[in-house]
Amino acid sequence: MTAGVAKYNEYIHQKELSGEDVLDIIFEPKPEWKPDNGFGVEEYINAIHPKIPGKKRQGQIALLHRVGDGEDGKGEWSTTYCPTEDAVERAKAFLSSGNGKDRYISMATFKRRRESSEACAIESTYLDLDYHKTSLCGLCPKAVANNVVSDLQDAGKPLPSFIVSSGRGLLCIWLHEMLGAKVLSKWAAVQKQLGKPLTRYNPDKSAADAARIFRLVGSINSKADDSRNRVQLVWGDPANLHRYKFNDLADAWLPHTKAQLISMADERAKRNAGKRKKRKRPDGLAMGLWSTRMEDIQNLIKHRSPDGRIEKGMQDKFLFIYTCALSHTTKPEAIIPVIRAKATEWSGGTWTESSIDGAMGTAYRKAVAALAGETVEWNGEPVDIRYRFRSSTIIDWLDISENEMCDAGLRDLCSPHIKAERSTIRAKAWRIEKKGQKTSRADQRRERLLIGRQAIVLREQGKSFSDICAELGRSRAYISDAIQEAKVSINDGTYSIGATHYTPFETRTLDSQDISGTNSDDAFPGDVVIAGPWKRSTSTIEDTFDAMDRKWG
Repeated sequence: MTAGVAKYNEYIHQKELSGEDVLDIIFEPKPEWKPDNGFGVEEYINAIHPKIPGKKRQGQIALLHRVGDGEDGKGEWSTTYCPTEDAVERAKAFLSSGNGKDRYISMATFKRRRESSEACAIESTYLDLDYHKTSLCGLCPKAVANNVVSDLQDAGKPLPSFIVSSGRGLLCIWLHEMLGAKVLSKWAAVQKQLGKPLTRYNPDKSAADAARIFRLVGSINSKADDSRNRVQLVWGDPANLHRYKFNDLADAWLPHTKAQLISMADERAKRNAGKRKKRKRPDGLAMGLWSTRMEDIQNLIKHRSPDGRIEKGMQDKFLFIYTCALSHTTKPEAIIPVIRAKATEWSGGTWTESSIDGAMGTAYRKAVAALAGETVEWNGEPVDIRYRFRSSTIIDWLDISENEMCDAGLRDLCSPHIKAERSTIRAKAWRIEKKGQKTSRADQRRERLLIGRQAIVLREQGKSFSDICAELGRSRAYISDAIQEAKVSINDGTYSIGATHYTPFETRTLDSQDISGTNSDDAFPGDVVIAGPWKRSTSTIEDTFDAMDRKWG
């Protein structure tokens, strides 16, 4: 701007200029960015959307950028679709507008809209690493990329075909052959595994679907520092980008190979042969699981914020998951008013309708499509088109800690071991209520020990085994087990009956000859017989029970 003004002041005395001439002098066009490594926008698009000689690619590529900031600071998306053959020229023109700031491109091609269910083909798996949110923030992208490669080598995993710096993070891309919509389920399974050996770089688990968009190489990240705001290649050989076979990638990342999965599927089919399938509601709604998740989401929000507000940066995730839950539990015509009411409650009325509808994403459209009977293919069978998530996935997206799981009383969105603990408590309560169990197992053990010791004393008094059972009100089997447990504790040297504490000073073991001639009714259960006399002990009853606790752990 300063140089342009100087030229204008120098030239204004020589020639009278029009308004357009002045603007041309002041705002000189910037030269086109040329990468030092030769990997520009053309090379990037040809890598992720390669042309097939003699064939026309199906579907369209999506080019996106934000329009304005909007009241919520996010603005709205402007989407342009174009055929693969025209993608390079359209992307170059796309970069030249608006100073090339915040320009995005889709990783897949689509039939009509940029949705996972509309995906036609995809030629890469990818992983978004938001390392700017970790202790690595501020490090050189090339150094971080080299560390990523080193970690993958240590884990024995395939290296990316190339790595791109997005301004504040890294995008790792594994190129492979073109996959159609039928293989997207297996592709999605591979996507979930890519970030496991790279957790210290904060992989974005929500950026793994087929409809994902990433910044275009050569564009500017307006959120990054000026020194590294250009999106560009930081690792890989532009002249020799390796393209994997997808099955090789899947065998390297998935816990089971393709052959093992086929074998497991055959075994599962044999087990399920002849079994009745679960009945489904005629309206296609599933009230159980998703209703519980809706309650968990609301309880989590109340636990995190007493006024029921959602913290910034988490609003879209909460709204999207809640919309997915509504799509399974509510008819489509009731979803929009419910979600808008919830959004107003959770934001205090600061969210606009456009931002709310954007956060709902495709979940609402999938609910409408499901009502119309639309399905997608999964493992060769048509299934419901609506989103389905594991509880662990929702826990990761919402960053739910174990303390929150317990304190907020979450029922489904909690870890397996917390569910196991709650199941144990419920089982114990059920035994007490339904089966008449009045005490815990530890209390039952203490009662059995006491009865066993009482039986020993009664035996020393000369009573028969039948009389002991009658006096103590227990069966012969119960008294026998109680005596055995009591004798184990007596071998420690002490035992107590009521308020009197005894210490045996003589024990002997009977062999087979000693017990062969005993009367079955008077036979004392066990191998150890206590032979008197007995003497008083000076230790207290509390000491004895301490010893018992140590014995039984």
